Amino acid sequence: MGPQEMEKIAELIHRVLSNIRTFQVRAITGVRLARGKIDRDVMNGIREEVAQLMDRFAGVKSGGTEGGDGILEIRGERARSFLQQVCTGNVMALETGKSMHTLLLDKEGVVLDDVVIHRAADENGFERYWLSTLPASRGKVKRWLSDLSDGFVAFDAKDVAGKIDGPVEIRDVPAGKTPSIAAKPQGRAGAQASAIFKEHPEFFQLSKPYFIGQAVLPDAKGAKAPFHYEEYKGEPRRTLLYKEHLKRTSPKFMIPFAGWSMPVWYTRASEEHAAVRNAAGLFDVSHMGRIDIKGAYAGRFVDLIASNYVPLLKDGGAHYSYIFDPEGSVMDDILVYRFAREHYFLIVNAANAEKILAWINAVADRKTALDPHCPWKEVEGRVEITDVRSEKAGDRQNVNVALQGPNAMDILLKVAADEHEKTALRDLGSFHFVTMTLGGMKAVVARTGYTGEEIGYEILVGAGDAVNFWTLLLEAGEPLGIKPCGLAARDSLRLEAGLPLYGHELAGELGLTPTEAGYGGFVKRHKTFFVGRSAYLKKESEIRREVARFQLNSRQARMVHPGDAVVEKEGKRIGVVTSCTLIDKVQSGLACLDLGYKKNGGALAVLVASKGGKEGEREELVILPRFPMRKKRNARPAKPSNGSK
Repeated sequence: MGPQEMEKIAELIHRVLSNIRTFQVRAITGVRLARGKIDRDVMNGIREEVAQLMDRFAGVKSGGTEGGDGILEIRGERARSFLQQVCTGNVMALETGKSMHTLLLDKEGVVLDDVVIHRAADENGFERYWLSTLPASRGKVKRWLSDLSDGFVAFDAKDVAGKIDGPVEIRDVPAGKTPSIAAKPQGRAGAQASAIFKEHPEFFQLSKPYFIGQAVLPDAKGAKAPFHYEEYKGEPRRTLLYKEHLKRTSPKFMIPFAGWSMPVWYTRASEEHAAVRNAAGLFDVSHMGRIDIKGAYAGRFVDLIASNYVPLLKDGGAHYSYIFDPEGSVMDDILVYRFAREHYFLIVNAANAEKILAWINAVADRKTALDPHCPWKEVEGRVEITDVRSEKAGDRQNVNVALQGPNAMDILLKVAADEHEKTALRDLGSFHFVTMTLGGMKAVVARTGYTGEEIGYEILVGAGDAVNFWTLLLEAGEPLGIKPCGLAARDSLRLEAGLPLYGHELAGELGLTPTEAGYGGFVKRHKTFFVGRSAYLKKESEIRREVARFQLNSRQARMVHPGDAVVEKEGKRIGVVTSCTLIDKVQSGLACLDLGYKKNGGALAVLVASKGGKEGEREELVILPRFPMRKKRNARPAKPSNGSK
């Protein structure tokens, strides 16, 4: 190649770079990361010019396809959800050995090709599909699918962050090795999807939450009733460990919390707080909601109702996530466990347990709208939902306890069944879980927690083992300094770690979003759909607040309460306290501040309200690092598990 060709290559590189549309995503650490995509038409034009250079100088002929009958194999762990989002039909409902006729559309609703999809048997954990095209269209279709799988090409001008599930492997099926597919493509490339819909509505599943080109198709029918549930208003319920609590604390310290009678403390909150930081603390968290979700559609279902990216989870993995309503408001923050490909498990806040269970069932039964602007959208498959907190679950009912603190692992090692299980405990990573036998009882041990401690576990055991297991841990942990801990220590520990609480630093009267709470990285904006996505992204673009951690300067300050105003030096109100408590005899807490004050600090103060509700004395404060445990461990900020709420 000579100077002219070098100039051409430079020009092509410049064209690529200058046509990249940049955007930002939030990492789990809160850092904003730069990303970019390029328009597919621009990229295809550049590819053609590169191909011409290759033809002339590299001796490589481009543009053709390998021999075959126009059939592609699509395979991968996410092949089914990939095809579900790129074609107009319901691939989720396609059974092994069956075929369906469907369309591939571009962002404008123009047919790229009509295809026949055949579901082959899974192989080595990979989902497999055969996609039949006209031989003349195969190269174009393969390139389109490959671009979507790679994730670097924009397919929706209004949603540059969106990404189709992938990656998947796309390969030609050699001639003579193709399956027998009765239906054949009809060659409708270039036609408008809206016109084909009038003649062949069977090619379209308009109720799917998302597919490329869906927005240009006519609205479907199918209005649904607004979501409604009955809030629990009865007497405080008792966990299966209630009598055990009364052995260690006074009935007057059993207080109503989220519809349950729970211990606020056993001795003193400060002692229990110190035990977790220096030895170990044991919490009864069986008031938390626990929901089992099973079925071939379970993974896709959870991914649609929650904000984090479920396909990344492997067996034995867990992650923190959010459930939004269709208007983009947080309904709850949750933990998602993956037991198996068709088995997921949710832990939800006690205060929201009835609401979330009712919501999930309403979504699964297709009785409530997923999108207020497209009320006909609904989930594409069925799941089995079980409330395993309830005694109605029978032998599936379980309880949840949290063992937190530097000695927590040593306590579990003392009661582990054998060396194999001890090794599993030592190897257990953060946000992973393992099923094992502890003290002769089957347990699911998860490396999660709501205290900010590096070593901490949340453990599920059968309801029948609740009392024995609680006693086992207290007896095994006694030489190691274990203490049972109540709600007060839970609150001071999470505040010291900078963790949000639903109703205070998340949702609540202020309507705080995950991004404002410092956890926007757990909302995966690249997902083309989850309930509330569009509305949440709009809210996020208007954010002007953030949550900060603070400490009062004076140990003699009057007690600060949620709702007290935060002001700057000149007295301008710039925020409000959301939580506050005593930690090591000094008041510390979290506050929602206008953007900028968290970083810049300055002379800030709380106006402590008087008994009459009027703003009173000014108490100076200092802004603290939001996630002190991160500095302590030189790791990411603690992920709130909500396990002890």
